[in-house]
Amino acid sequence: MERQRVALEELRRSNRDLEIRINNMSPSQPSHPNPSIPPAPLSTSDKEAIANEVVGLLNLGSYATKAELEPLATKSDLASYLKSTEVSQFARVSLLADYVSSTQLNNMNFVDRAGLEHAMLNLGIPDRLLERVVEMERELNEPDGAIRRLDDALKELASSKRGGAGVSIGGISFKDQFAAEAWTQMLEGEDVYRFGFDMKMQILGLTSSAHSTSDVVKDMADANRAGFSSTGAAKVKASFVVSLPESVFKESNVDTDAAKGGVKFTPPFSSSDTFEGDAEFSAKSTMETTLSNNRDRHQAALDLRFPPDQSKHAKAHAVFSAILRLGYFQAVGFLESLLPFNKMMVQAGMSHTEAWKKCLTYSRAVFTRIHEVRTVSTEHTAGSMLYGMMRATRMLESYGELGWIRHPDVSSALVVAALQKDGKSLTDSIQAQVKRLKDPQVASNKSHIAELKSELKKLKEDNPSLKT
Repeated sequence: MERQRVALEELRRSNRDLEIRINNMSPSQPSHPNPSIPPAPLSTSDKEAIANEVVGLLNLGSYATKAELEPLATKSDLASYLKSTEVSQFARVSLLADYVSSTQLNNMNFVDRAGLEHAMLNLGIPDRLLERVVEMERELNEPDGAIRRLDDALKELASSKRGGAGVSIGGISFKDQFAAEAWTQMLEGEDVYRFGFDMKMQILGLTSSAHSTSDVVKDMADANRAGFSSTGAAKVKASFVVSLPESVFKESNVDTDAAKGGVKFTPPFSSSDTFEGDAEFSAKSTMETTLSNNRDRHQAALDLRFPPDQSKHAKAHAVFSAILRLGYFQAVGFLESLLPFNKMMVQAGMSHTEAWKKCLTYSRAVFTRIHEVRTVSTEHTAGSMLYGMMRATRMLESYGELGWIRHPDVSSALVVAALQKDGKSLTDSIQAQVKRLKDPQVASNKSHIAELKSELKKLKEDNPSLKT
């Protein structure tokens, strides 16, 4: 109502102003014209000017348009809406049928979070056991988890052992083992396989049985008597018979090592501290330096035997150089993986001694797989040995691509180790609970209970009429 009153006042004021303006627009006419004389008609421009004046004087912002009022609901609309949405008693019962009241919930005797945590603490289960088990299960079962990667690795291993899959190295492809045999027969010399210096051969080269000139002469004589042209050729062929390199492993007659295949680490690998060393001496750093020096010397021998600038030797130089180069990086990668693997085992809850034993298990598994892939035939011909080296080199590339410690071999070992540690902790906790049950106080309580039962029995016998 107030808005309408104000608008009406503005309209009256506008009319008065309009009359004044109209009078000012006709000055020749008297202020009070004769009513008998009709007024002169307004022109179109005068009408337009008057209309503009009226619009300018009116405050249209205080009025609502018809379009703005249409969406508003009336009282009748609201009543109809409430009536149409009324929920019947049957509907309310149906909607709440799947819900329980607070009284019903309390009667169901559910344990609250605090009670559950208290019960779990009394059991002595290690912290985050459930969370860690779930994480391990996810790691095992995910599409890119350990089981899938292990399955892929086993398929690759089976394919490698059959020798039926092709292999490419150094830009050269070999369809199968027979293609490698045919190629090696075209090379000059029967012992060309000695130039195959793959990862296993480079690890074998970290130590030598010769400690004097007489030892060197003895090794050369033994190789000649066995029909080899050099000790290098003899060592390469022997590496296809012995699965574990003696530079890393040695036999052990200790009963505790029987479960690990009767082997243990050599002195440079005897413990994580010995292997890592310090600023003065580090077994790992020394071995990596030896690997680098051996690689350079072997590359020089390759360049001399198969000059890369001669077309007839280009293929052989490319293949042997690729095996040497990749084998060097794989050997370094293996050495570099031991300490991170050991650290993961320790973080999983194992002691430093137990963790380093897991490194032994992991290392043994790696070289066992290498041996299985390298050995493609019971006849160790030049072609089969070179083909096996190429297959093993390609397989080990997957270790490097995954950073070694993320390879299925390493991941599976980590999962098993963590589960074993948690299981041991749980077993220790249960044994502690059993021990507490055998506490002398418990035995004393049992004795008192037995005495009370005896007294109650005697009391009943002495008083037959006593009701219990």
